[in-house]
Amino acid sequence: MKKILIAIAAISLTVGACKKKDDSQTPSLAPEVRYAKFSAAIYKAAPKSTWVAALNKAEDVTLIKKITVDKKEYAFVTTAAGKEGYIDASYLAGKPFVVTDALVTVYASPTLTARKVMRMPRGVVGFVLEEKAGWVKIYAGQISENYDYSKDEAGKYKKVSWVNDVWIESSGFSYDLSLVAQGVEFGNLLLGATNADADKQNAAKDKLKKIQDDAANPLSKAACAALNIDTPEACGEAKPAEQPHG
Repeated sequence: MKKILIAIAAISLTVGACKKKDDSQTPSLAPEVRYAKFSAAIYKAAPKSTWVAALNKAEDVTLIKKITVDKKEYAFVTTAAGKEGYIDASYLAGKPFVVTDALVTVYASPTLTARKVMRMPRGVVGFVLEEKAGWVKIYAGQISENYDYSKDEAGKYKKVSWVNDVWIESSGFSYDLSLVAQGVEFGNLLLGATNADADKQNAAKDKLKKIQDDAANPLSKAACAALNIDTPEACGEAKPAEQPHG
């Protein structure tokens, strides 16, 4: 009888240990490249501990595995520089793209008859969440149709739409990483151009002016439109039409 009780206890401990492991960690994944949806940090352990490295928007990492801590998923990743650590898994997405057409229409679902959410202007950087027969499901964050990222007294953007889990047609943008990098820098300058610090605002506008004056730069017209948000047509860019946002 004593031997039977010992055996049962051993089995219970084994099952309990296995269950605990399954609740906290998923099996290692085949390594895949993922990209940071915005600037974020990597930590030595999850959820947060010792800082390891900072990721720039659209920076690539190799996803090794995912774990769950307090019902939240974290990704264990390796950077291009070889640094390893954990990051909130929701901060990562598929390959980045940059809008190359003057305006790209965003739809609530992958069909031309779906509700139009907004139109993304040239230079916007987004990320692929899913691809489906001529359509791409995307994340792009808070986007202004006319490059206006000014804020109200409460510190909230006045004229932006939230772009996440929505769809665009598979055209009007590029996956070229050199262009994506230009788009990321362009986006930083747009935010800088409305900075409360006058010096930083002027510095950002000066850089936008240089982009505008460089006819060979693919974002030349976009920079011009950003500096002339009320008359983008003077820069050869389309002026966003008023439409309901969701």
